[in-house]
Amino acid sequence: MILFAFTAPQTFAASGHDDHSGHDHTVELSQSKVKEKASGFVAKIVGKGKLDASWSEVKPQEPKENSKHEWVVVFLNPHIKDSEKRTLYMFLTLSGEYIAANFSGK
Repeated sequence: MILFAFTAPQTFAASGHDDHSGHDHTVELSQSKVKEKASGFVAKIVGKGKLDASWSEVKPQEPKENSKHEWVVVFLNPHIKDSEKRTLYMFLTLSGEYIAANFSGK
C-alpha cells in the first residue's frame, strides 16, 4: 500500500498535477457537493483495491481551495498504523473533477 500512489497512474496523478488543460472550471461546487464527490472517488479507489477498505468509512474534512485553484479534501483515517499514510489528500477541480490523491498533500 505504501507505493500505490506512485504505481497507479490512472488512479493517482503524478506530483506535478497542476496541468488543468481540458478541465472545465466554469461551475464551482459547494463545499458539501465537493465532499460528496471526494467521498465517491475514495469509494472507487477502495473498490479498485488501491486503498484499505477502512477508508470507505472515513468522512472528509471541510474542503479548502488551494493556490492552484483546486479543491483539497483531507481524509484522516485513525485505523492506519503508519502515520505517514493516515492522511489522504484529494485534489479536485473547482467543478469537481478528480485530479489526484496522495499522502503528501503536494
